Amino acid sequence: AHSFKACISLISIEIPSSVISIGEYAFSNCSGLKEVIFEQDSKLMTIGAYSFKGCGGLTNIEIPNSVISIKENAFGYCDQLKQVIFEKNSQLKNIGQFAFVWCYSLTDIEIPNSVTNIENRAFSSCSKLADVLFEQGSQLTVINDEVFMGCIGLINIELPDSVINIGDNVFEECNSLTSITIPNSVISIGDYTFSSCSGLKEVIFEQGSELISIGEYAFETCERLINIELPNSLVNI
Repeated sequence: AHSFKACISLISIEIPSSVISIGEYAFSNCSGLKEVIFEQDSKLMTIGAYSFKGCGGLTNIEIPNSVISIKENAFGYCDQLKQVIFEKNSQLKNIGQFAFVWCYSLTDIEIPNSVTNIENRAFSSCSKLADVLFEQGSQLTVINDEVFMGCIGLINIELPDSVINIGDNVFEECNSLTSITIPNSVISIGDYTFSSCSGLKEVIFEQGSELISIGEYAFETCERLINIELPNSLVNI
């Protein structure tokens, strides 16, 4: 932990394949860091909390397929980070809270199908994030609170049919989102989930929806919403 913290002159680093964990704050605030290379056949399993937080020079990174967990705020405030690539056959299970918060140069992301949990605010305030894709065969069951909150440039997101619960404030202030389809697997939508989505015009519930509950203020101030047909499975609004 803290191994190279605030080494502002560090430009490039290659992580040996033998490394299994990057500790907390390992490269945090290395503002000049532009390149992180993982040696071929990496055995890396964990990218620790705050490990690359504030690495303002970092523009892209490829996550080895051996990585299982990206911890809290690992890439938070990497404001020049434009591209995050997950190596094929990724084993990633968990994307921690605030993992990519305020990465406001990030334009698109494809979530590996191995991911089962995306924690609170993982991509919040990524203002240029336009496209969120989930790899076919996704195992994701829960989208936790505020994951995409403040992603004002979000245009396209296709939720996987593995999702059961959509948490509170998940899409709050996603002003560019005009349409979203809710998979029939979803049983609950949280409080303020689509609050202040001023461009949202259409919410489509898939045929055979099992939705039971829509939380408080879920569609508050969605002033352009003109088309929504609630499923008959609903018990609580």
